[in-house]
Amino acid sequence: MSDCLSFKECEEFIYHKGRVTPDYLRLASRVLEHIRGCEACNEMYRTMLEAHDAAEEILDHAENGLTVKEKVLRALRNYRNASEELLEGWSRKLDDPSLEFPLQIKSRREIAMEGYRGKMAFSHPVVAGTSKGYGGNVFRMDGEQMRSILIDEDFNRISIEMDGSLILRLDPKLAPEGGYAMLVSKDYDLVLIEEIEAGVDGMSQVYFEDVLPGEYVVVI
Repeated sequence: MSDCLSFKECEEFIYHKGRVTPDYLRLASRVLEHIRGCEACNEMYRTMLEAHDAAEEILDHAENGLTVKEKVLRALRNYRNASEELLEGWSRKLDDPSLEFPLQIKSRREIAMEGYRGKMAFSHPVVAGTSKGYGGNVFRMDGEQMRSILIDEDFNRISIEMDGSLILRLDPKLAPEGGYAMLVSKDYDLVLIEEIEAGVDGMSQVYFEDVLPGEYVVVI
C-alpha cells in the first residue's frame, strides 16, 4: 500500500507524552486510518504497541517499590533534566518540607483542598462568581457552587485563573521570599518549580502557568 507509515510515525503516536496538539491529532488520524487497510503497517503497529505495554508494566511494578521522595526526584530528573545540585537540594527539602499540601484542580473554575490537616485551614472557600466577576454565582449541574479561590483565616490564598494560572499567596513564614515551590502531579509525571516572590501586600507569591485540571501536591 502506498504512503505506508514510518517507524517514527508509529513511535511518536504510541509514545506521545506531551500535550494533545493539532499536529498530534493529525498524526493519530493518519495512523489509525492507515492500519485499518494495511496489514504490514498494522503488524508493525501492534508489535510496537505490545513492546510499549510490556515496558509500562515493568515500570509500574518497579515504581510500586519507590517512596514518594524517590518518585518526585525521578520525575524532577526526567522532566527538568535537573542538575545534581538541584536534585540534592530538593532531596534535603523533601525530607523536611516547610509546607506540603494536596490540591485538586477540578477545572479552571474550581479547586479544592480535600483531606488536608496542616498549617493552613481553608474552611472559608470563596464562590468564584462573586469574587472574580464572572457575572453572578457559578454553579455545577448538581447545584453546588463552584469555587476558584481558597482563603484561610490568616489570608493565605490559593486561586486558579481561566488561563490556567495557579496563584499562591502565602504567609512569608510558610513560604519565604527567594525560596522555591514545587507543584507535582499525583502520578508524578509532571513537576513544575517556580521561585517564591514578595507580593505588594506583604504576602509571598508563587505563579504556576498553564496548569491543567488534575490532582497535585505542593511542596515548599
